[in-house]
Amino acid sequence: MNTPTSLAATVPASAPTARQRMLGGFGWSGLLGIAVLAFWVLAALFGPALLARGLASAGGSEVFGPMSAAHWLGTDYLGRDMLIRVIDGTRYTVGVALVATVLASGSAPRSRCWRRRAAAGSMPA
Repeated sequence: MNTPTSLAATVPASAPTARQRMLGGFGWSGLLGIAVLAFWVLAALFGPALLARGLASAGGSEVFGPMSAAHWLGTDYLGRDMLIRVIDGTRYTVGVALVATVLASGSAPRSRCWRRRAAAGSMPA
């Protein structure tokens, strides 16, 4: 009498390749997310040093000017360079996101412990 065998039992398991170990299970969408995150972190860290023009001295150009060699993203309603403003804002955005992530990560174990105590009935009424 023949017994059915599963396909998984007949196919030998292969060891993960070096590329799969390096990626740690990320798909292409995960790698794209890491690349975008790395771009904004690098822009926040090195952007102000690369764009040596100060925000105070920027301005006086054409109001709502188009993109040009002098202003890669154009100018705003006060004639300020939008690229400088975006990169300057990146520092604050990445910093706030980092603080929010750290706070959320620290509060999750605490809330899990609180739920466990509440389920055990040891919480005061």
